[in-house]
Amino acid sequence: TRLVEAGALPLANRLDIEAQFANDELAVVNAENQLTISLLNLKQVMLLDASVPLDIEEPSIDLNAMQLNLANPGEVFRVAVTNQPSIRAAEFNYQAAEFGLKSAKGSLYPTLAVGYSAFTNYSDIRDQAFRPDGTFTTVLAPIGFVGSTGDVVVRQQQIPGGETISYTPSRQFRDNVSQSLNLSLNIPVFNRFQSRNAVARAKVQLRQAEIQTLEAKQTLRQSIETAYTSAIAASKSYQANTKRVAALEESFRAAEARFNAGAVNAVDYQVATNNLFQARNELIRAKYEFIFRTKLLEFFMGKPLTLK
Repeated sequence: TRLVEAGALPLANRLDIEAQFANDELAVVNAENQLTISLLNLKQVMLLDASVPLDIEEPSIDLNAMQLNLANPGEVFRVAVTNQPSIRAAEFNYQAAEFGLKSAKGSLYPTLAVGYSAFTNYSDIRDQAFRPDGTFTTVLAPIGFVGSTGDVVVRQQQIPGGETISYTPSRQFRDNVSQSLNLSLNIPVFNRFQSRNAVARAKVQLRQAEIQTLEAKQTLRQSIETAYTSAIAASKSYQANTKRVAALEESFRAAEARFNAGAVNAVDYQVATNNLFQARNELIRAKYEFIFRTKLLEFFMGKPLTLK
């Protein structure tokens, strides 16, 4: 404004600066809105209520140390294949399919079944029981009569001696116990090929489980290789952008001094500003991309998540 008032610059330069300032204010508002939306998305991912306060803390991490401690993909895969849930689940499914095949083959062999049963009973009607003592009494029992004379016809009959006792439930249970043992042999000869079909299906399921295990391991290997390659690329990008930001900061300071002196116009000054901001933005993106990929490799190795 002072240069324009002094006549050193045309009015159009000041108007360009004012227009750019208004655009920058709008960019700030848009960035603040995007920050609010990003925080809301983060809360929703964390299953937090939108009203819960949440802020982001920038971790202090030595990227050079992380670069030196970066494990190679082969080492990460050897560790990850033993602790990743997806691999363990696939291996357990394969083992289950193996047992399924053994079970299906078992139906092709003869089977021997053994059964044992024991039985007793009780009746509340039989509350009395006769206990013989081994003696017999001979008596004459009538068996008919003579029609012409009316004489009674009898015969000798021996009646065992003994006594009537109380027949308790516990005694009935003991006296009425019966046992049985059963043996059965089943030899499969022709059962509409059900057993053979079951074996064939079990073999297919075993093969599918084997393929799924290989696919899970291959997917894990590819994820590890991708994370490692991305981490290396992000590290190189971070190092390159660090040098770029340092150079653009010097260039911006020179452009700002020349602009304040009226040696360059607003367009050149804005170009220098945009170049510096873009380089800083790319530097931050490369930094957190490298951190994320490195932490992903540590996750594959079963290490706890720490931002140190």
